[in-house]
Amino acid sequence: MSDNWVVQNLENALETWNEKLSEIWTLITTTPQNFKGGNIWKVIVDINGAVQAIGLALHHTGRYARRLADKWHSQGLPPCL
Repeated sequence: MSDNWVVQNLENALETWNEKLSEIWTLITTTPQNFKGGNIWKVIVDINGAVQAIGLALHHTGRYARRLADKWHSQGLPPCL
């Protein structure tokens, strides 16, 4: 280490810069499954599964409602609201 305060400050600044770059690189190269123990990723996967289940249920409900409406209409009944 130098006795010159300017050189010391530059060395400290470069050391801090390298530490921060290392932290950034670690964050960039970490997979979602490993980030913070993977807990955030597990929540995202669970939410995705729930949204898929809701979408599938709505899809089937819509198909059932359409068949019911077609049957209702084929019997000459007025549309129900």
